[in-house]
Amino acid sequence: MSSQADEGAWSETAENTGAPRWTTPVILVVVPVAMIVGGIWIHLTSRPFADGVTVTGVVVDVTFSPGDSPGNDDGTWSPVVEYTDPSSGVSYQQVRRASTGDRPDIGDQWEVSFRPDNPEDARVISSRDPWFAAVFVVPGLLIGVIGLVCLARFLL
Repeated sequence: MSSQADEGAWSETAENTGAPRWTTPVILVVVPVAMIVGGIWIHLTSRPFADGVTVTGVVVDVTFSPGDSPGNDDGTWSPVVEYTDPSSGVSYQQVRRASTGDRPDIGDQWEVSFRPDNPEDARVISSRDPWFAAVFVVPGLLIGVIGLVCLARFLL
């Protein structure tokens, strides 16, 4: 297929949707950037603090938030993890951000990381978090490459 035919198809598609010709390539670049940034943020905020203390915490409660679809059993689980600062002996509780999938059991042990100067600000660590971050980063990279190719074709 020639370059003129490609450009004609591109223009025809844009005319059919009523959207400006540049919208698709820009969306195919902006959305993946947001996905990649979000995945990196998830990864960084679910790792132990570099200057922190890591202890074992215990799930003491689990809350369930139902999904938005009526009649659907989907929803998210938020475990409440109790941990103790070894330097002071004071116990704290941290609610882990919600997750779908299997319900955590009361008594489950999870790693908790906190800075010694602020033990109330903790991160509950899960082995699934790196995979969850990859769910955003990998498709973001793939869609981003497609977006860059479309954008390059539009600009050239």
